[in-house]
Amino acid sequence: MTKYVDDLATIAAARARREGGFVGVIGWCMGGYLAGLLAAQGADVSATVIYYGGPPPLDTVNRIRGPVLGLLFLAGAFIAS
Repeated sequence: MTKYVDDLATIAAARARREGGFVGVIGWCMGGYLAGLLAAQGADVSATVIYYGGPPPLDTVNRIRGPVLGLLFLAGAFIAS
Protein backbone atom coordinates (compact mmCIF):
# COMPACT_ATOMS: atom_id res chain seq x y z
CA MET A 1 0.00 0.00 0.00
CA THR A 2 2.84 2.41 0.78
CA LYS A 3 4.28 1.95 -2.72
CA TYR A 4 0.88 2.73 -4.25
CA VAL A 5 0.66 5.95 -2.20
CA ASP A 6 4.18 6.86 -3.38
CA ASP A 7 3.12 6.26 -6.99
CA LEU A 8 0.08 8.50 -6.57
CA ALA A 9 2.26 11.23 -5.05
CA THR A 10 4.66 10.93 -8.00
CA ILE A 11 1.77 11.27 -10.47
CA ALA A 12 0.42 14.32 -8.61
CA ALA A 13 3.89 15.94 -8.60
CA ALA A 14 4.33 15.27 -12.33
CA ARG A 15 0.92 16.80 -13.04
CA ALA A 16 1.83 19.88 -11.00
CA ARG A 17 5.06 20.31 -12.97
CA ARG A 18 3.14 19.92 -16.22
CA GLU A 19 0.51 22.43 -15.01
CA GLY A 20 -2.24 19.85 -15.29
CA GLY A 21 -0.95 18.36 -18.54
CA PHE A 22 -0.80 14.74 -19.55
CA VAL A 23 0.91 12.14 -17.36
CA GLY A 24 1.19 8.52 -18.45
CA VAL A 25 2.65 5.33 -17.05
CA ILE A 26 4.58 2.72 -18.99
CA GLY A 27 6.15 -0.53 -17.91
CA TRP A 28 7.91 -3.57 -19.31
CA CYS A 29 7.35 -7.13 -18.02
CA MET A 30 6.67 -6.88 -14.27
CA GLY A 31 6.69 -3.10 -14.63
CA GLY A 32 3.96 -3.42 -17.25
CA TYR A 33 1.86 -5.46 -14.87
CA LEU A 34 2.42 -2.84 -12.14
CA ALA A 35 1.51 -0.02 -14.54
CA GLY A 36 -1.75 -1.83 -15.30
CA LEU A 37 -2.44 -2.36 -11.60
CA LEU A 38 -1.84 1.32 -10.91
CA ALA A 39 -4.29 2.33 -13.65
CA ALA A 40 -6.83 -0.22 -12.38
CA GLN A 41 -6.69 1.35 -8.93
CA GLY A 42 -8.10 4.54 -10.41
CA ALA A 43 -4.86 6.53 -10.55
CA ASP A 44 -5.26 9.85 -12.35
CA VAL A 45 -3.13 8.97 -15.38
CA SER A 46 -3.77 10.09 -18.94
CA ALA A 47 -2.69 6.78 -20.50
CA THR A 48 -1.08 3.47 -19.59
CA VAL A 49 1.12 1.20 -21.71
CA ILE A 50 1.70 -2.41 -20.66
CA TYR A 51 4.60 -4.09 -22.50
CA TYR A 52 4.51 -7.83 -21.93
CA GLY A 53 3.15 -7.62 -18.40
CA GLY A 54 -0.05 -9.33 -17.40
CA PRO A 55 -3.34 -7.43 -17.53
CA PRO A 56 -4.88 -6.13 -14.31
CA PRO A 57 -7.56 -8.28 -12.65
CA LEU A 58 -10.85 -8.03 -14.54
CA ASP A 59 -12.78 -7.00 -11.43
CA THR A 60 -10.69 -3.80 -11.23
CA VAL A 61 -10.69 -2.57 -14.83
CA ASN A 62 -13.86 -0.51 -14.37
CA ARG A 63 -11.75 1.96 -12.34
CA ILE A 64 -9.36 2.73 -15.21
CA ARG A 65 -9.67 6.42 -16.17
CA GLY A 66 -7.64 6.66 -19.35
CA PRO A 67 -6.77 4.57 -22.40
CA VAL A 68 -4.62 1.45 -21.98
CA LEU A 69 -2.42 -0.09 -24.65
CA GLY A 70 -1.56 -3.66 -23.74
CA LEU A 71 1.10 -5.40 -25.81
CA LEU A 72 0.73 -8.84 -24.29
CA PHE A 73 2.31 -12.15 -25.20
CA LEU A 74 0.49 -15.33 -24.33
CA ALA A 75 3.01 -18.10 -23.71
CA GLY A 76 2.62 -20.85 -26.25
CA ALA A 77 0.28 -18.88 -28.53
CA PHE A 78 2.85 -18.89 -31.32
CA ILE A 79 4.32 -22.34 -30.73
CA ALA A 80 3.16 -24.93 -33.25
CA SER A 81 2.09 -28.25 -31.73
